[in-house]
Amino acid sequence: MASKALLKRAVLYQEIKNYPAALSDFSRIISDYGPSAERETALLQKGLTLGQQENFPEMTAAFNLLLKEYPNSAGAAQANYWIGWAAFESKKYADAIASLQEARKRNPQEYEEKVSLRLIFSYQTLGRKTEEAKEIDDFLQKDPNRFPLVSDSCLQLGTGFYDEKNYAPAAKYLELITKNLERGKIDKGVWFLLGKSETELKRYTDAVGSLNNYLEQATEPGDRARAFLAISQAQRGAQQFNAARQSADQALTLQPEGRLNADARMLLGDVDSAQGNYANAAKSYLSVALLYEDPEVTPRALEQAYQAFRHSGDESQATKTLSELKSRFPNYQLKQPAAG
Repeated sequence: MASKALLKRAVLYQEIKNYPAALSDFSRIISDYGPSAERETALLQKGLTLGQQENFPEMTAAFNLLLKEYPNSAGAAQANYWIGWAAFESKKYADAIASLQEARKRNPQEYEEKVSLRLIFSYQTLGRKTEEAKEIDDFLQKDPNRFPLVSDSCLQLGTGFYDEKNYAPAAKYLELITKNLERGKIDKGVWFLLGKSETELKRYTDAVGSLNNYLEQATEPGDRARAFLAISQAQRGAQQFNAARQSADQALTLQPEGRLNADARMLLGDVDSAQGNYANAAKSYLSVALLYEDPEVTPRALEQAYQAFRHSGDESQATKTLSELKSRFPNYQLKQPAAG
């Protein structure tokens, strides 16, 4: 009966927070009384007591021994959770994942929410967006009202997918923010990235709506010009050419010079090209090549002007423009092959 007496005394020491005495009795049971119900309980309680003392390395060792010797222990979920928790708190996120998952699997009622949030953060920190996305999906499927707990993760995830040009999931997680947070709590950048993603997905009507929401919050001329350019792109995709031209003109007015001005001129050329007005398109592209010396936009403008002249039937001007492109940017590779 000694092991039972030691266990009862250790638990009493626990209750009055005499942790050194409790640990002494738990350790004696573990070392002296072999495989028994008391030993299993002592390993669990020793781990928990070490946790109370913030001795996390020894706590983890005690729980690992419990799981090794008693893999089906009633305390297995608890042990796994605290092993994962300790690794998480030590910023060893990759090490935390398996134990946290096991705790949730064994006792979802107790650990589902707290484990899911830690797994989301772990995957986020490790850059494992696919796993992070699945965790968020499962978390919200169980209770959509918990969205505020993962709103920051959705923003990070949506932005990360957008930066990778993976627009479908980018739109999905950015849209979750716009649908689940109060309007006043939504950063205007969310609307902009959502609108750009929707444009890439050819959801042009949705894109215009999102970008107009961004425009309502944008006050700086540069931000407003950028919004009008994005709206114009969506309107061009929807074949709303007059509206697209007006939006591009708004951007020109707001930015009379600089890169955004060049982008607006290029967009006007694109709108004219889409309507078959190639001569006008060529003029817009050439204006960019005349006004800006930029290693990215200028050669592209010259190529677009060259193609527009070709489509308009002005082969003489097309040849002249191609020659200028090769002269000014000899290393530039044409996106479309030259005629002849």
